[in-house]
Amino acid sequence: MERELPAATLVKPRPYLFRLVAAFGPAVTVSVAYMDPGNFAANLEAGAQFGFSLLWVLLASNFCAIFLQILSARLGMATGENLPENCASRFGRRTNLLLWGIAEAGALATNTAEFLGAALGFAMLFHLPLWIGALLTLLLTLGLLHGEENRHHRLQTATICLVAVIGIAYLLEMIWAHPPWESVGSGLIKPSLPPSSAFVALSMFGATVMPHAIYLHGELVRSRGNSPVAHRRERRFTLIAMNIAFLINASMVIVAATTFHTAAISPPGLQEAAVTLAPILGPAAGIAFATALLASGLSASMVGTVAGQIVMTGFTGWRIPLWLRQLITCLPAVAILMIGISPTTALVASQVALSFVLPGAIIPLLLLLAHHRKGQLQLSTPMLIAGWFLCTAVIAANLLLLTTLH
Repeated sequence: MERELPAATLVKPRPYLFRLVAAFGPAVTVSVAYMDPGNFAANLEAGAQFGFSLLWVLLASNFCAIFLQILSARLGMATGENLPENCASRFGRRTNLLLWGIAEAGALATNTAEFLGAALGFAMLFHLPLWIGALLTLLLTLGLLHGEENRHHRLQTATICLVAVIGIAYLLEMIWAHPPWESVGSGLIKPSLPPSSAFVALSMFGATVMPHAIYLHGELVRSRGNSPVAHRRERRFTLIAMNIAFLINASMVIVAATTFHTAAISPPGLQEAAVTLAPILGPAAGIAFATALLASGLSASMVGTVAGQIVMTGFTGWRIPLWLRQLITCLPAVAILMIGISPTTALVASQVALSFVLPGAIIPLLLLLAHHRKGQLQLSTPMLIAGWFLCTAVIAANLLLLTTLH
């Protein structure tokens, strides 16, 4: 006769939603970085100015982003440490201070974009002055970040919900826009670089391949184990989340190209986009755009702040409260609003700046993975070659842009 287990030993299974968040949470959280307000500005500019011709840039950028996120997750799962912590244990103090400085510059550019986007979203959706939108953004993100110093469950749950809002909003925009699918397909598979498009193309790349997401991914999956099964599962989750981000990004360009470029309407700024969309696609289109921008700004602001904390603690061992970091990193956005610089111009420029910061994350990641030649950290020679080719291409594109600007 079987002996019954005492009630105290029975383990109640976790709810399905909890398990879903636990499984997809890290991948979706890092994917938020690839659909932040900087993406809105860069993709709006690309579609309105150059139509569908730069869609291939998004596709190529998405392949690069998936590759780098998988490498970052692999490093975190195999070592139990995130990228900055691995750098701190492998490189010298001067090198780590340099890498930290580069990473913090990227964090400032990132948080500027996130903060401006959420403030614009509040202003457009509720017809508020920008400074009130900025204040609401600060208060709401501080509330959402409360208690996230060491645990990221609330962060992951909130980002999944906000990504769902962004996805639904742009699905509706696509339905209302009725894009010419033949032109969409041509823009995806036929690389071309129209005159004067290099700056916008690089801003699209900088907005799609984000340094702080590379730092963050390893932190979120460090406790998932180092088994082949765990690595395969995380690769699968990353592929799904990143391709959802790509579809949202592509829909931004497609809607802008269909609505503004095809009708020969001058490229609007983010502030004017919702107002301009309303008479063309209907009043609900403007509301959907503003809602998506607000959800994007709030989610990306939380993720960027947590990533910045991970960067500081990993490289230097220093730690400041998340609320203080959020206050400090919102100062450039506040200055932009006070000076009167166009938020859209500032957002696009911030994404170009991120492209210059990106090698500071890729190079140490590849060096650390090349150092380990066994176990789950072992990279094949073709993967290492692909990584260094990507890094070289980013640096070359940055240098090319500098020459064109000069």
